[in-house]
Amino acid sequence: MCKISGIVARAATVWTRADLAPTIIHCLDAFGPNRVVFGGDWPVCALGATYGKRARALREVISTRSEEDQRKLLHNNAERLYGLN
Repeated sequence: MCKISGIVARAATVWTRADLAPTIIHCLDAFGPNRVVFGGDWPVCALGATYGKRARALREVISTRSEEDQRKLLHNNAERLYGLN
């Protein structure tokens, strides 16, 4: 499993979605849609952005993926990994 987290805290002071995209895409491609989970990274992400800005950037980067793969990243994989269902 791979958790997409901590990217904003390590990004340049001023960053864009395009700055985050290579890391996010690499994780999704390397681990596949069934083994990647979203990590909110709060409150650490507040060092580089609001939680909302960080979440919007992630959603924009993954918007080209299927809705099913987006649900897996944002919900289903974590539910399975942490035994929440």
